[in-house]
Amino acid sequence: TKLVYAYITYTLLMTVYTAINIPYSALGGVMTGDSSERTSIQSYRFSLAMLGGALTVYLLPKLVNYFGNGSEASGYPIAMGVFGAAAVICFLISFATTKERVISENSQSQSMGLLSIFRDGADLRKNSQWVIIAAITFFLLTAVAMRGSVTGFYIEYFFNEKDRFGQFLSLGMLSGVAGALSANFLRKLYCKVSIFKWASIVTVILHFGFLPLSREDYSIALILSMAANFAHMLVTAILFSMVPDTVEYGKVALKTVGNRMAMSFAGHLLALKFGIALGGAAAGWSLAYVGYVANAEQSEATLNGIVWIYAGGPIVFGFIIIALLKSYILTNAEMQKYS
Repeated sequence: TKLVYAYITYTLLMTVYTAINIPYSALGGVMTGDSSERTSIQSYRFSLAMLGGALTVYLLPKLVNYFGNGSEASGYPIAMGVFGAAAVICFLISFATTKERVISENSQSQSMGLLSIFRDGADLRKNSQWVIIAAITFFLLTAVAMRGSVTGFYIEYFFNEKDRFGQFLSLGMLSGVAGALSANFLRKLYCKVSIFKWASIVTVILHFGFLPLSREDYSIALILSMAANFAHMLVTAILFSMVPDTVEYGKVALKTVGNRMAMSFAGHLLALKFGIALGGAAAGWSLAYVGYVANAEQSEATLNGIVWIYAGGPIVFGFIIIALLKSYILTNAEMQKYS
């Protein structure tokens, strides 16, 4: 009964969170019409998100212990309730203090309903640049989910450093903060498409670096992971700023009616969630394939398999992303035509 309750409440939570996250993500495209400034907005957004993640990782065990007096069963619900209340307050502040400054001439008069949804969906499918970004998002999150799903196994079994798992995650998040912030600095100097491409190439190269490591090379793995997270969050901040660019491209080049910002982000986040789902499932299938046995000593072949799952997803899907970028045309110079 408790498991069923957990499934239902978690599903409802994710549904509500998605309903919030779509307009929240779309805000970055309607707070400014400047493509470069959109990169700046997403840079700060993701840097603070990663900082919040690191803070959560740090505070959660402390709150559980404080509220539970040593009992995790009692402490976790209260600790998560505190985080939930903090999230609601942050959502309300965001709602009260942000303003849409880019309003399409036709967006106010668009009809709502099923016909409008189908029309918007058809417009998205015709927008080649949005399709490329959606595909990149799908493959990127597939790789991220694969790596994330086996990180704990990688640290615990390959390096035998289970107690350092929190350190591995926290320092990775902090390097991600630096990566996201650097997007704001670099976008003033270089085209964001070029930054995206080179950060993707660096990410692939860094993951090749995990393959020859021995079981005594935890410190090197930590450094590589921090560098990879830096590049990944640099890519992520730019990626979310590219979605509004595809909307502008669609309105001018494809003559789509109205503003498709919300629908574009809805489709983008759908691709993101499909990527997470596939990546998580692929990690599970791969662990079974390499012979992983829970709570047992792993064979040498299994340990090597875990390394390949951890590093291989970002390498394989990274090459796909780099190939897709060759067809993406909305550079900074090109966007001058559509803004």
